[in-house]
Amino acid sequence: MDAQLLIAGGLFGIGWGLVGLCPGPALVNLTGLSFPVIAFVVSMAIGMVGYDVSLQRGGAPAMIEQAGVPASDG
Repeated sequence: MDAQLLIAGGLFGIGWGLVGLCPGPALVNLTGLSFPVIAFVVSMAIGMVGYDVSLQRGGAPAMIEQAGVPASDG
């Protein structure tokens, strides 16, 4: 366990607690067009894109290398 895992787990738990859904059921519940579900899925998508951008800029691999795990090129 490291800081990155604890932070990611905390963010996941906060999102789950705020809406009461985890990502899989949230996607299924989009059919109901409920605003909280839509907001959750949009926020989840923004988080995924943000993580991908941080990977492209070199942010996340640097954190992994600091933990002693070499970052791969893909």
